[in-house]
Amino acid sequence: MRLPATTINEVLSRLDEIIDTALAKNDPNGYFAYIYRRTTRAVKEAIEAGRFADNARMEVFDVAFANLYLEAYEQHQCVEQCSASSVFRKGLSLLMPWCASLELFLERYLNLDNRQNHPIFKNVE
Repeated sequence: MRLPATTINEVLSRLDEIIDTALAKNDPNGYFAYIYRRTTRAVKEAIEAGRFADNARMEVFDVAFANLYLEAYEQHQCVEQCSASSVFRKGLSLLMPWCASLELFLERYLNLDNRQNHPIFKNVE
């Protein structure tokens, strides 16, 4: 297992690796990584623009949450038993004090029906 990512740039880099591997193998696991990368990039841009009440905390949160996905992906690639949903639930319980609306965020994030105009990043304060 690799060490956890420590910055959003590391997360983006690892997602790029997953996407590149998925493209080379014609693996549908790359779809989620692609959407996740777009969302992570938007979070990074919002942090850089100072759009969150606590931008430093948001980066820590984003990286911690992304590490849950990256860990689940690596376990899946290593054919280890892993339930991505259980990893996300564990992460939710650990990170809930950081963000009262985390469940809503996750629900909207996983149900990206309108990917171009998704409400998560509109009027973020």
